[in-house]
Amino acid sequence: MSHTENQENKETIQKVAEETISSLKIEHGQDLRKLTLPANEDETKFIEVMAVVPKRKIIGQYQKYERIDPLKAQEIVVKNCVLTDKEKVLADDGLFYAAFTALTELMPIRQGKSERA
Repeated sequence: MSHTENQENKETIQKVAEETISSLKIEHGQDLRKLTLPANEDETKFIEVMAVVPKRKIIGQYQKYERIDPLKAQEIVVKNCVLTDKEKVLADDGLFYAAFTALTELMPIRQGKSERA
């Protein structure tokens, strides 16, 4: 992992190594995404993690537990979709909820239309 610092804002981003990204692109193709998560309350430090778009099976497992055990439902999504620094994300509440929120935005939900026949 390398670190990049924005001199104006003093933001630090822990980036994913290019070799890791290349390797994951081969394995996951178009479903691979880079998430930038705030690592502190001031949002001056960030961590990049690689993740995959949640598939139907993962979304189904999430929905199964969504009302019964919301934390378990969220963990299902994060554990199955985050590919790098997973332990770090799971150990920190801020990173965990930021990752979960970003992953829910990736869920491929389209709005269908209906009309009378």
